[in-house]
Amino acid sequence: MQYLDTSVLVALLCRETNSQNVLAWLYDLEAGSAAISQWTLVEFASALALKIRMGSIATSDAHKAKTMLEEMLEGTLQVLPAHRAGL
Repeated sequence: MQYLDTSVLVALLCRETNSQNVLAWLYDLEAGSAAISQWTLVEFASALALKIRMGSIATSDAHKAKTMLEEMLEGTLQVLPAHRAGL
């Protein structure tokens, strides 16, 4: 199982400098072997909002990225539960 950090999802679903590298890396993964945490969903939404505010992407492109993530959640991407550690 490979854990995908929010930055990987942003590079995958938004046009960024490392997008091609992320695509190549993900292409080599086995289907169903990638996972994110519940926190990643929050962080992804925050990253999209920041990109909109900074003018890096249009609102319509942010909606497309969110839709693509939702499609990944239905098929190939597992969501791991968030746990409170050390409390």
